Amino acid sequence: GSSIHEVYEDSKAQYERIGAEGDEMIARALAVLTDAVRLPETSAVVYNRLDFEADDVVRVALPAGWRFARVFDGERELPAQPDGDGVLFVARRVPPLGYKAFALRRAEGPADAGGLIAEPRRLQNRRFDIRLDEAGRIVSLFDRAAGREVLAPGRAANRLQAFDDRPAAYDAWDIDIGFERKMWEVRDVSRMEVTEHGPVRASLRIVRRFGESVIDQTLHIYDGIDRIDFDTTVDWKESHVLLKTAFPVDVHAEKATFDIQFGNVERPTHRNTSWDVARFEECAHKWADLSETGYGVGMLNDSKYGCDVHDGVLRLTLLRAPEEPNPTADREIHHFVYSLLPHSGGWREGGVAQQAYLLNCPMTARAAGPQPGAQAPERSFFRSDARNVLIDTVKQAEDGSGIILRLYEFENRRAPVRVHGPGPLRSVTECDLMENRLDPVETEGDNFAFTIRPYEIRTFRVEL
Repeated sequence: GSSIHEVYEDSKAQYERIGAEGDEMIARALAVLTDAVRLPETSAVVYNRLDFEADDVVRVALPAGWRFARVFDGERELPAQPDGDGVLFVARRVPPLGYKAFALRRAEGPADAGGLIAEPRRLQNRRFDIRLDEAGRIVSLFDRAAGREVLAPGRAANRLQAFDDRPAAYDAWDIDIGFERKMWEVRDVSRMEVTEHGPVRASLRIVRRFGESVIDQTLHIYDGIDRIDFDTTVDWKESHVLLKTAFPVDVHAEKATFDIQFGNVERPTHRNTSWDVARFEECAHKWADLSETGYGVGMLNDSKYGCDVHDGVLRLTLLRAPEEPNPTADREIHHFVYSLLPHSGGWREGGVAQQAYLLNCPMTARAAGPQPGAQAPERSFFRSDARNVLIDTVKQAEDGSGIILRLYEFENRRAPVRVHGPGPLRSVTECDLMENRLDPVETEGDNFAFTIRPYEIRTFRVEL
């Protein structure tokens, strides 16, 4: 919504307080969980909040006095990269809605850079070879696994485009259809430098100026994570300007897919009819995707929910600067991350939804041990066995009786589903969204089963 300036002065303080309280609650909960894990040696216990086994880059603070560490998954050593008073590594195969312990062993120095390449105008890992021009735009993005160029011929990507944004009626609410008539490309680069070059992550920082604003962006590539992150901080001081980033990709598709809560929608990529023309800006909660048969490109975001896809160009709306009803709206420092995810197959086969969830809900880690805890070094508390179903919510029931699981189907495919719990289930009852009890569900030890329909949302009350 939009409000007068004074409302935001109050709400900003409220959000900061709520965020601090939430961080404290999370820290206390993770401390309790971690203290219960059996650890034969000092370890990083990595927590996965999502309903699928996954790999993710995590950072763990090292014990006092440690400068460097080696990381082990069983007997296998993983690439590790110093990061301040901590270490970065890719946690492999962390169980859904659970945790996994990785051994930490003190090291004398950092590991070498491995197979990552980081230069002022080039980044490369096992999956991508990225070339940039003097303006920091990506002029080549070669997918080494697929053997193809991702970008449209002769086109540059991550083009930051600024538009004159003056809606006819509702300054803070509307983007008018004619906003594209006046556009400036942000090309004033004041700095381009390699900031990280390790075996886990390589990073290239690009600082641009536009008007009175500064756009400070770091491109990250990873070892074993096929995602390109654009970690962005903007000191925004413009007025009536809309900022987008554009990725022209070499993908042929008449429709694009956009994520919405508990599902997704398709929209045409052309403007052949008046209806198509009117849908020039689309909602995209965590991701948008453009795919042809056998290949596609996903665009992920962690807090920017408007985009457009037209004639093979994916664009994400980053910032606006209205003056009514708040003359200083958005004139402050913003931090956000968006990502590019080229993939084989369509968005389902390419795991676009899963990677978007990981961007929004990254794994977290705590160092502990050695300690004689009662819990195994690896555990999943809840999980579903259907790839097209996600357990979105695990919470205490509002009346205090049992645990509420809410899950949904997101691939437009009906399927049998089996949900496993952390131990024997006393009872399972299906509920409505208000947690009113509906029908009992038969249980089998630690699990229960049901059939889900396309895009259906289901809620269950579980008593252990």
